[in-house]
Amino acid sequence: MKIFKALAITFSRALAAVGLISFALTSFAATTTRIATISSATTDGSASSSTFQLSVTSGQLANALTTSSNIELSLTLAPQGSHQGLKASIYTVIVAGGKFFKLAEDGAYGPWNGTVEDLTPFATNQTLESTNRFSLLNGKIAEAGSYLYFVAYGVEGESRLLFTPDPAQISVTESDVLPDATTSVAAETFEAQLESAVVQAKCILCHVEGGLARSSALQFQRTNTASALGRENVMITPHPAYQKLGDTQEARAYAYRKSFEEEPEGVDRSAIDEEIRSATKQGVLVAGTTFAADVARRLNCEVTAKPRGRPKKTGA
Repeated sequence: MKIFKALAITFSRALAAVGLISFALTSFAATTTRIATISSATTDGSASSSTFQLSVTSGQLANALTTSSNIELSLTLAPQGSHQGLKASIYTVIVAGGKFFKLAEDGAYGPWNGTVEDLTPFATNQTLESTNRFSLLNGKIAEAGSYLYFVAYGVEGESRLLFTPDPAQISVTESDVLPDATTSVAAETFEAQLESAVVQAKCILCHVEGGLARSSALQFQRTNTASALGRENVMITPHPAYQKLGDTQEARAYAYRKSFEEEPEGVDRSAIDEEIRSATKQGVLVAGTTFAADVARRLNCEVTAKPRGRPKKTGA
């Protein structure tokens, strides 16, 4: 539709290299700062006298926002006198990462393809008063950058839109405050499923005096880095079989790498791979009977796979 041409041109000129946003509802003590007051333009070029005021409420100054700042971006719309008392639809478009995003009724920002057909309001059936307040963002902006906001509205009985010809801009810098990961999904899953059942019940039992790992600290090290690349690691003691691979560290590392390229004589590697894969799925050891029995005794639990099917009956 031709009446939206001016709106589309205005948005296209505002493309900038800025990041995406994510936010969550939050409450905080803060102050409010007006960042823009913009007189309206119209999609058909007709005269208008509405104004759009955008404000930032945050614990930081509006020019000192970071990725850890709690932010509320609000719109105060003062419609022209002839629009007061009419039903209206309100629109918001953000320019981020060189792309357009629109605010939906559920408070989430989603992609906008730039067409009139895809432009949808975030608030509908709003009876306009002399001043009207709407929330455009409430939470944190996840990535540093500059964010450009355009707003518009349309009223019943008119085909035109009234919009901001210039955007309101928010600039956000990277925060030096480390995020709190204690309430993340990963942390909660670890605490619920791994910490007690695995770490506390099994791993730590090994890393005590008398345990299999004795009193060593509970640490993870990739032994392959030392063996294959020849990088010394004070936490890793080379196996005697590895020491016999060569006279120098370089020779041993080379021989170790080559061993994975050649099929050992009399060894079915596919069977070994399947044994490891099966053990991993079942959460059991791949080990000799002596070592497996020692681990099972110390942990007081089964550590090897049991044969499938019912146990064989013994004679009376």
